[in-house]
Amino acid sequence: MMETKNKIAFLIGGFHLLPFNRAQTEKIVNYLKHELQIQTVAPGHCTGHLAFKLLKDAFGKQFLYAGLGEELNF
Repeated sequence: MMETKNKIAFLIGGFHLLPFNRAQTEKIVNYLKHELQIQTVAPGHCTGHLAFKLLKDAFGKQFLYAGLGEELNF
């Protein structure tokens, strides 16, 4: 996995997690939340429904849906 010494406040885009099963997706979500300490995520439509659910559960109010046609203000 990747390391960074910089804080990541906002991760946006298509995460392309469709091919991964629940265990793999949970590992990725935990890595984003706890290892990289990303503050806010905004996954795009190609992230996949399972990943949307797991990301929303993990990030709560810091989860923003960035689907087709969505506008994000920050």
